Amino acid sequence: MRRLLLIAIAALLWGAAPARAASNACNFSVDEYWTSIDVALTGTGTPQTDVLPGDTVTLTSATAAAALPAYLAQVGYNTGILKAGENQIPVKVWIALQATNTLERTQLVGPVAVQARTTITTAANGEFLGATPITYTPPPLPTTTWTAAGGDVALSQAPAGAITQRLPIGPDDALRAVKGSAVILADLSPVRFSMDCQPGAGNDTGTGPLPAAPVPFDTRPGPLNQSCVDDAGTRSFASVAFSGPTLTYTVGTPFTLSGVRADGADRVTIRGAGTVEGTQVAGAAPAGAATPAGPGTPARAGTPAGAGTPAGAGTPTAAEPTAAAQASTAVPDTVWTPSGTGPITFTQAPGLGSVLIGDRRCVNGIVRDDGTVVDNPAPHVFATATIPPPPPPPPPPVVDPPSSVPAARTPIPTIAPKPKPVGRVTIRSSRLTLKRGKVKLELACSNAGPCAGKLTILRRTRTYALAAGKRKTYTVTLPRTKTKRVKVRLAPTSGHAVTKNLTLKRG
Repeated sequence: MRRLLLIAIAALLWGAAPARAASNACNFSVDEYWTSIDVALTGTGTPQTDVLPGDTVTLTSATAAAALPAYLAQVGYNTGILKAGENQIPVKVWIALQATNTLERTQLVGPVAVQARTTITTAANGEFLGATPITYTPPPLPTTTWTAAGGDVALSQAPAGAITQRLPIGPDDALRAVKGSAVILADLSPVRFSMDCQPGAGNDTGTGPLPAAPVPFDTRPGPLNQSCVDDAGTRSFASVAFSGPTLTYTVGTPFTLSGVRADGADRVTIRGAGTVEGTQVAGAAPAGAATPAGPGTPARAGTPAGAGTPAGAGTPTAAEPTAAAQASTAVPDTVWTPSGTGPITFTQAPGLGSVLIGDRRCVNGIVRDDGTVVDNPAPHVFATATIPPPPPPPPPPVVDPPSSVPAARTPIPTIAPKPKPVGRVTIRSSRLTLKRGKVKLELACSNAGPCAGKLTILRRTRTYALAAGKRKTYTVTLPRTKTKRVKVRLAPTSGHAVTKNLTLKRG
């Protein structure tokens, strides 16, 4: 029930905005249970044009909002967290935002506070009757600014692990480490609990998250992802699109990276993270020569760098890409040696000149006015190499069918069962009284074990059975007789027979 309440409280800030909704896996501080909650973020990045490396993107009017479920008030009242009358539900939220291809990469905003209100009506006996709609003002997120580093700037919630600092979400604002990228704290004194969320979903058992990629809520396109400088020091921008394969490798064994393309570049330097080589130069087109356009991709005439209105050194010029920049380049094969056992990722290498386009030296990043070069901290990964999964185990060996001649069997010794203990039966009666043709005979059994057998008087026989240490009287119907003494004979099922002569009286 508390979890239902917390889910409902979480909906104050996260919820179902159709175009922006993304599932989150949230971990409850109360019982460490993981569950799925929809996250809804909105916001607009400016300027509303293509961004160049070095441009500032400003995220304004960002909000997180949702409609509250109707059962929140009743669940809260039934669990003792909310009371009859007016209730205020204070919530604090921290969220890490992500902007791809920016120098900042992630930024933490918060705590953002929101206060919801509802009035609960109850009967005289305390039974819940109803509640007013829960109302709140959707909280705006603080404005954030981002520095474009080359490429599309996609704004979203950050992935798991983006919040590296400890947050005051424990008792008495004690600092606690978090796992995800969004934290929701509900402080309903004396009850205080939080949710630690990340893009993804909770698994079926609630024991862990199923991670997922963040879903952007706004994107500022940046097709001119390279900052370039020519021999005259004129700065310009160009577009280079890297692509490549997914490979496997053997530990310690060199492998060939083939099928890489760098459309728009004459020569590139590739970085292989996790390799002995580190970086390698690929492509041999002479500086200034335009590489022919690929089939179906006509070279687009543009203004060469430095042409037209001359730009002084350090003066940025957002020129149209040259014909060379529009070329489709197949990168020659390169050989790489793994340095460990982890995944190997291939990106454009850092540094000015990692891409050459004619006489221009380019970087996936920023060239500042003073000539300082700042690389994109997370360049596009265009190829990967991993260790292949182990082969499946071999099939079980084939077993020859058994011979038609049965093998000789080893005889199994016969073990005689241990005999059960039996008692000794005795006749306890000292005489018999004949009444209406019947006599009664008392028998006794010793403590050694049960007694059973047949008793006979004057050719009349019946069975007897006594438990160990017990006595019992048996009735026997006799034939007509005038004898005054009779023989009583007991024949046990185990042991010797017992006889006794008794006087027969008539009653």
